[in-house]
Amino acid sequence: MRYYIILFLSSTIFCSSAVSSNVDVVQEDVKVVRAGEDVNLTCSFSALLQSTKAWFKQTADGRFIQIVSLYLNQQPSWNKDFEKMNRFNVTKGDDHFNLTILQTKPSDSSTYYCVVASYYSIGMAAGTRLFFKAAHTTLQQSLIDTLHPGDSVNLQCSI
Repeated sequence: MRYYIILFLSSTIFCSSAVSSNVDVVQEDVKVVRAGEDVNLTCSFSALLQSTKAWFKQTADGRFIQIVSLYLNQQPSWNKDFEKMNRFNVTKGDDHFNLTILQTKPSDSSTYYCVVASYYSIGMAAGTRLFFKAAHTTLQQSLIDTLHPGDSVNLQCSI
C-alpha cells in the first residue's frame, strides 16, 4: 500500500512539473467594424495539453459574462442568452478557438476575452476591444486664399 502511495505521488509531481506553468494566449487588441458587418475574433495558443477554452464578454459595469466554453473536443456549451441570438459561432482547432459575431450591433461593442485552461494553468490575453465606425463620416475643409508668411489664419474642421 505504501508503495502505491509513493508511486502515485511521484507520478503526480512528475506530471505536474511537465506541464508549463503558463498558457500563452494571443488575441488581437482592437477590431473596428460597421454595424451589420460580421467580425471574427481570433484566439491562438500553444497546441500542448489544452483542456478547456472559453470566450467572455465584459459588460459596461465590469462584470464578465461567459459566452461559450469548450471542453476537449466536445460540442461547445453556449450561454443561453447568446445561444438564443443565433449570431455567435466558434471555430476550433488544436491551436485556436475563434469567435465570430454575425451582423454586429452597437450593443456588441465591448471587450472580449479568450481563456484557455490546461490542468493547473490558466491563460488569458489582454482582450479584443470591439469598436464601431460611424455609418457616414464627412470631412469638410474651407478653402483658404493665398497666404503669406506671418499672416494669421483661423482653421476650422467639421465632422
